[in-house]
Amino acid sequence: MLSGQPWLILRRFWPLSRELFGSISKRLLSFAELSFGQYGADWSFFPKWLLLILFNWMKVMRETGLLNRTLLILVVCFPLFTFSQAPEKIIFDTDMGSDCDDVGALALLHQYVSEGKAEIVAEVYSSGVVPYGAGVIDAINRFFGRSDIPLGASHGNEVGDPVDKMLAEQMISDTSRYGNRIVTNTDAPEQVGLLRKVLASQPDGEVTYVTIGHTEALASLLNSGPDQYSPLSGEDLVEKKVQRWVALGALNAGNERGDLVKDWNFFFNGTADYTRTCLEKFPNEVYFIDGGSDVMTGQGLQHLGKGNILYDAYVSWLDNVFDRTLEDQRSSWDLLAVYFAVEGKGSYLSDRGPGYLEFSSEKGCRWIQTEPRGNQYLISQREGIDEAFSEYLNEKLAMIEKDY
Repeated sequence: MLSGQPWLILRRFWPLSRELFGSISKRLLSFAELSFGQYGADWSFFPKWLLLILFNWMKVMRETGLLNRTLLILVVCFPLFTFSQAPEKIIFDTDMGSDCDDVGALALLHQYVSEGKAEIVAEVYSSGVVPYGAGVIDAINRFFGRSDIPLGASHGNEVGDPVDKMLAEQMISDTSRYGNRIVTNTDAPEQVGLLRKVLASQPDGEVTYVTIGHTEALASLLNSGPDQYSPLSGEDLVEKKVQRWVALGALNAGNERGDLVKDWNFFFNGTADYTRTCLEKFPNEVYFIDGGSDVMTGQGLQHLGKGNILYDAYVSWLDNVFDRTLEDQRSSWDLLAVYFAVEGKGSYLSDRGPGYLEFSSEKGCRWIQTEPRGNQYLISQREGIDEAFSEYLNEKLAMIEKDY
């Protein structure tokens, strides 16, 4: 339903535009008459009865003045319908802490929520070796005033970066600093149970599952059985509720030489076999995001300053790992996955065309450019847009308010 304001606009605009739209509708009718009659245009692909109905409908609309009004309504109201699309429902699965671009990705996603473009239906920290990533996520959610987002975590320690590169333990152990109530993974619900509970409550075919870290949580979900939340198996539940999987993974798999390659998210720290499970069992569309190495972000968070979890997490990681500052920024792999999940290819990404990902847990993976096999797509960064893309993403981060 449209609110009263568009109709008020129509009422005020109508006297001024009647002559203009009358002229347009007259030209449309003349074109139809000439095309259908005198000029003998080839309309053979339309059934003649349908052409007659359309022609007479336009004539009646013109004679009664309704065609003018219809054109005006379309011109005024079309943008209202165009920009009122439902927000993307996102499950955000991260290895928060192994790199700072996970922080940037979650900050970007929250900004999309603030713009009405996304809804975070759940978050998962699927690394267990360093158990403090869930606390960082909780602190970020609370900064944005969204502590009610369902957050789950791995309760095992088989998968994950073994080094606390962000010094997350130091950052979040004192809960008075950022107000977080979760410190370690076991303070959050176990990830698979939480995912099944959330998915069971979602509309069919509307959720996008985004992995910017390891694949263990998604694989475990696909392997799960019926429970109190749903009688469906994990595969059936995912098929019913999740429309697509967007993965920051298979980086450089589309290299020109066709070499097998291994990337961090899909292969290292105990994740390769979980990735293989996901590729074998995920039932719907899969999008591999390949790009971001030279798209530098972080400066967009400068305005938040020390004491803000987003600022502090970037500064801590950059200083601890590279002895650098926020001015130096960091690559934006994970931000690209969130960008694509919400905005699509836009001006910065492109589809590599039909193909599929050849995958071996031991040898690596590569993109086979051929007829499609399943529903797999390799999304790459366009050439020559590193600086423009960096500017766009930093502008998004700079829009984050200091106080929520």
